[in-house]
Amino acid sequence: MTTQFKVYSSTQDIFLMLSITNKQCKILVTVLEQ
Repeated sequence: MTTQFKVYSSTQDIFLMLSITNKQCKILVTVLEQ
């Protein structure tokens, strides 16, 4: 149970990081396009 929760939380962290970097990339692209 605890290990499953740890794995679940770490997966959430990865998804969070991915979404954050995705937003940063979009911002970077918009800045470069200007």
